[in-house]
Amino acid sequence: MWRQRPPCDRVRGDMVDNPRLQHFDYATQNTSYFVTVRFKAPMKESVCENLFTKMLSVFDESDYICDALVVMPDHLHIVTTKATENSSRLSDLMCMLKSKTLYFLKKEDIMVGTFWQRGYYDHIIRNEADWIEKIHYIIGNPIRAGLTVDSESYQHLYCRFIDFGATQGRPLRGSEVSSDK
Repeated sequence: MWRQRPPCDRVRGDMVDNPRLQHFDYATQNTSYFVTVRFKAPMKESVCENLFTKMLSVFDESDYICDALVVMPDHLHIVTTKATENSSRLSDLMCMLKSKTLYFLKKEDIMVGTFWQRGYYDHIIRNEADWIEKIHYIIGNPIRAGLTVDSESYQHLYCRFIDFGATQGRPLRGSEVSSDK
């Protein structure tokens, strides 16, 4: 008998590979995630700017904290943390981010059609070292892609722990930020 599998399961032959950690309490407050979302096609600079601004405003409406965000021409990365134990599921946050930004960009005649690829990649952040590594990765992403020579000059990068001039923040837990991580 065929049964519909939950959307989080991936099928490999006859076996179902559940990507969720077996002994992890997903309801824990302060659970952080590293998320990557791809676009269907590379976006123009003006679209990236509008998407970046709208993403940050959608986070203000959500029950998640945006620790870091970078919008690249063909994808974006987010490190986000649950604000409370009662925060919604990550899938609910991603649905809200995708739908509200798409609505805004269509309403403003910035975009026609959908630009999001289906789904997203997420990684649960297990400890402080993992969290710092993901923040470093986001900050260094525009440099590695050849879009800028330093993170401070990339317009579509936000980290709530670093002051890039346009945002207020505090030091990244005493760590040095570099693009070689």
